Amino acid sequence: MNERPFWFDPMSESFQQRWRRPIVALLVVGLCIIVFGSQFIMPQLPVFSVLHFAVPDNWWSAYRLLTPIFMHFSILHIAFNTSMFWFFARQVETLLGPWALLVIVIATGLFSNILQYFINGDQFGGLSGVVMAVIAFVWLVSKTHPHLRFFMPKGLIIFVVGFLVLGFIGVLDFLGPIAHVAHLGGFIAGLLLWPIALLIAGKPTSRLKLQE
Repeated sequence: MNERPFWFDPMSESFQQRWRRPIVALLVVGLCIIVFGSQFIMPQLPVFSVLHFAVPDNWWSAYRLLTPIFMHFSILHIAFNTSMFWFFARQVETLLGPWALLVIVIATGLFSNILQYFINGDQFGGLSGVVMAVIAFVWLVSKTHPHLRFFMPKGLIIFVVGFLVLGFIGVLDFLGPIAHVAHLGGFIAGLLLWPIALLIAGKPTSRLKLQE
């Protein structure tokens, strides 16, 4: 694992463009902010009823399997999720490309939402499952492919695993309802997705060079 974040070193023009304008990461964060603003600035809009999780009874309502990731229920909730997502997802999109990040977001969002629904029901929302996924993904790839220059802050993975454990044993119940199952599902999905994301990115050993 690299001690120095790659964004402090010179980057090729293509990598600079991805770093400055990570399209998928911006889209996800932007949708979260728009949905949150709609929920609280215009409460008359049926945001929850339109976006909350539901088992689809036709093809066009299948979007509900994913859209709970864009719903948040407090300033702290959305601030934490979007800031953590931005930090790690921006790395993924810069180093592996937008398609790799898009696959991670959709696959882990679906998996964590469906798992949460089947175990605890449909009253949940938030990007947390996807956040756990990108954290797990970046940590694992930083270990298995250090030449790709993913950066994981020291001790963060211990904090994340501790958070998952404490959540499941009830220590964090005082914080209110937390989708612990979605968190665990996202974390596991992030670990499992790394070979697929690297395959989508192409041949990182020859292609992912920060400076041309």
